[in-house]
Amino acid sequence: TIIYRYPSDEAAFSVISADCAERFELYWDEMEIANAFSELLDAEELMTRWELSDRERSSEHRAPHPRDIRLIEAVRRHPRAGGIALCVDRLVMKLLAKATILETRVLG
Repeated sequence: TIIYRYPSDEAAFSVISADCAERFELYWDEMEIANAFSELLDAEELMTRWELSDRERSSEHRAPHPRDIRLIEAVRRHPRAGGIALCVDRLVMKLLAKATILETRVLG
């Protein structure tokens, strides 16, 4: 199963296009196998998202996230990019028909 067209409030660090986050997730039998997105390269937009998140956290009496100024500076210089994280351990688990990731360990 591939899930895509995430609502913009689920964008995290991804680009928003046509009111949807440019991201997708790949699932196999309800287990996430991969997560991908087009990276947000607008430093001001990133700061705005952090501020909105912190307001929500404050209303729930939770501490704000720390600001990573190095990330903001890197975003300003970074070329357009996208990425995908593949959960190799979960993929091996599914391919070997194991019930848990621990069952895929190689004992030495």
